[in-house]
Amino acid sequence: MDALTAEFGRTDGSYFDGDTPTNGDKHYRYASDGTSEEYTPATPFIPGKPGTVAKVRFERQDGSVVRSGNPAWAPGGYAHAYDHEATLGGGTLWRAVPIRFDGTEGTPSEYVGAVIPALSDGWAWLKPVTDPDKAMLLKVEPPDLSYDGRVDTTSITGAPRPAATWDVLEGFTTRLRSLVREKDVEEHLMALLDEGPVLAQFPACAGLPDFYFIRGKLDLEHVHWDGWPWRRYQWDVIQIDRPDTTDSPLRVPGLSYNTVERDWTTYDQLAATVDSYNNLLEP
Repeated sequence: MDALTAEFGRTDGSYFDGDTPTNGDKHYRYASDGTSEEYTPATPFIPGKPGTVAKVRFERQDGSVVRSGNPAWAPGGYAHAYDHEATLGGGTLWRAVPIRFDGTEGTPSEYVGAVIPALSDGWAWLKPVTDPDKAMLLKVEPPDLSYDGRVDTTSITGAPRPAATWDVLEGFTTRLRSLVREKDVEEHLMALLDEGPVLAQFPACAGLPDFYFIRGKLDLEHVHWDGWPWRRYQWDVIQIDRPDTTDSPLRVPGLSYNTVERDWTTYDQLAATVDSYNNLLEP
């Protein structure tokens, strides 16, 4: 129906769309509890009661926000987020903060936690921010880092030493290197590096914090090693700040509307299997 509405006190069964005054300058519309309510046309309509939970913000114990949970919509009172940026090799705690339709926040949930496995020496996780499904675990040589000093000097006539200004160090630049032999791994890596911002996570023994980067120049070198032809991928890395998480869509590896089309031929079959799309995200 076209937002079926009914004026209080009318019994003739007619309806209107809420844009036409039916009693002086009063307007009415269909409410979520089955009744009619008066409203002001200039006020945007939010389809839900003010006290109903509309969204949920998922937070870590350090105050950072999960990318797909800042905030996540909560249809039917259920919200989901996928955290592919949690620190490896330690425990992470999460909590949920409900946000009502009127913008107020409810009481945060208790924290729940999980231990994320650590990496072995020589391996690294590379995780595209916009597409976690392209993340890959890859053998990567430990990189050397270079920081620009951000120092400007000016020569002074008659003075043996220049005047100088300085600032904090820039984010580091480096080159990452990986030996690859399998064709599918090469294709995966190339697709990953074309996704924009990437999160890199190394094992603790590498002495590197988690960092985000964008890929610069890429070089491929043919190498014969252990009797096999390999390719050494080498690409420039430019460190960047963590990309903004606000209103990021939910992206879960291996799950999308494409999987719905793959696993269920018709929506009748889907409806007979699950009650809502929320069930598709349940373990």
